[in-house]
Amino acid sequence: MTEEKKDGAAAAAVKRGKFYKNITQSNKSIREARASQIDRAVGLKYKRLVEDLETKKEDLRAARENATDLSPSHATSLVPAQDLDADVFVANDLQLTIKLLNIQIQLDAAKERYEYFFGTEEEVS
Repeated sequence: MTEEKKDGAAAAAVKRGKFYKNITQSNKSIREARASQIDRAVGLKYKRLVEDLETKKEDLRAARENATDLSPSHATSLVPAQDLDADVFVANDLQLTIKLLNIQIQLDAAKERYEYFFGTEEEVS
């Protein structure tokens, strides 16, 4: 074997690291890697958004229910709280209800969009 062939065979036998593979990969594999990263990031953001909206919805429900607690101001009193302002109560209840409906709309939209983008597996060619 000539000296050139030995050098070529030795070069071919050298293992290449991740950096070399990254800079020599095909355009298609680069696009697939980027698409996979984007898909994962957006999917996680949508899941997080849905979870956050569900938490807000439960918090608003609890706040609305707590606002209806008109029990006496302390345990030894038999008289309901007399400092209730009906106008404030109604305004607060309506405000919480509107916030709850708004959160529900956002939650439904986020779930629908998540399902649209990530709900079904499409064949990748």
